[in-house]
Amino acid sequence: LGSAAAVLPALAGATLTTSNNTVTTTSDKTYKVSEIYDASNFFQGFTHFTDPDPTQGFVEFVDQPTAENLGLSGIRDGAIHMSVDAVTPNPPNGRRSVRLESQKTFDNGLFVADIAHMPSNTCGVWPAFWTVGPNWPFVGKFSLYRTGLILSLV
Repeated sequence: LGSAAAVLPALAGATLTTSNNTVTTTSDKTYKVSEIYDASNFFQGFTHFTDPDPTQGFVEFVDQPTAENLGLSGIRDGAIHMSVDAVTPNPPNGRRSVRLESQKTFDNGLFVADIAHMPSNTCGVWPAFWTVGPNWPFVGKFSLYRTGLILSLV
């Protein structure tokens, strides 16, 4: 992770200024920075999801030690790295991959992500940055970024 930003739709089109861990918009709304996740603390703030895919995708989500050993998650060149196993031919349980969930929950906020690279929208690829509500997958998903689709409410 490390050049697109995603914000809540109420702020779309607003000009943002930052100073001393606050963000002010042209609509005079001010937000205090409550959490910063970067290479120094990112994996301490998230848990590797290892349950079967709730959307029934052909994927095997792996735990943090497995992901690190396979080179699927970790810190590379000072940046957060997450990826999918692209070398194992015909994996029986689906491609090994990483899905993270934050340990902290949020009721509202302004979320900004600086993403240096995200795979293209190709067959079998679904990179995403999204939030879920307490009754997901039935209701409460908010996609901030999903393979070229920006800001959709489901």
